[in-house]
Formats: sequence, C-alpha cells, structure tokens
Amino acid sequence: MQKATFAAGCFWGVEATFRQMPGVISTASATRWEYRESNLQGRLHRPHRHAEAVEVEFDPAKVRYEDLLKVFWKTTTPLSSTARAGLGTQYRSAIFFHTSEQQTAAQASKESLEKARATPSRS
Repeated sequence: MQKATFAAGCFWGVEATFRQMPGVISTASATRWEYRESNLQGRLHRPHRHAEAVEVEFDPAKVRYEDLLKVFWKTTTPLSSTARAGLGTQYRSAIFFHTSEQQTAAQASKESLEKARATPSRS
C-alpha cells in the first residue's frame, strides 16, 4: 500500500471522491501545513499556513498515482494556491508528496496541465 495526500478545497467532498475510486483502500481528512517554496508542496521546512487535505491509502497494483493526480486536477481549481473565493486560505489546493517518485509525477502532471491550457484548441 502507498499513501498520497491532496488538498483541494473542503476535504469532505474531496475525500468522498477519492473513496469511490477502485484501488483506494481508505481516506482520512487531515490538516496539513503548506510551504512557501512551491505550489506542489513537499517535505520542506518553513510552514506557512494549513490546508484542509485528504490522505489517500491506495493499492498501486489497482490504481496508479497518476490516476489519483487526474482526479485531483478535476476536483480543484487548477494551478491556484490561493484561497477559494470568500471561503478562506485553508481551502486552497496543494499536493503533499510522500516520495520522490510522487514529486516527479505531480510536477509532470502540473506541467502537462499548464501546457494544455497554454495551447489554443483547434476548432
């Protein structure tokens, strides 16, 4: 089993979304400290403020971390590290990675999303 942690607004809805995914063993809401250095948060040293987060325990043989990332990007305001309008800074988005592999995958998914948003669609 592996763990992944995501902040994507109020954790109740986010937790329910992840809980429904095949391969997810359990979910738990938590408060995680967010750090100043990056929108993709890791185990850095200077806590800035907390964010409502969901810790997801998953079976990597049944669901890939990249699939969890896809759900994360669909359930959050992409690329926003600021507060939800009028709701407070604890509802901002962040990815808290547990391994260097998760960090690499999270960064790649963010860059892919940024590139897709920057490329005009052809109609």
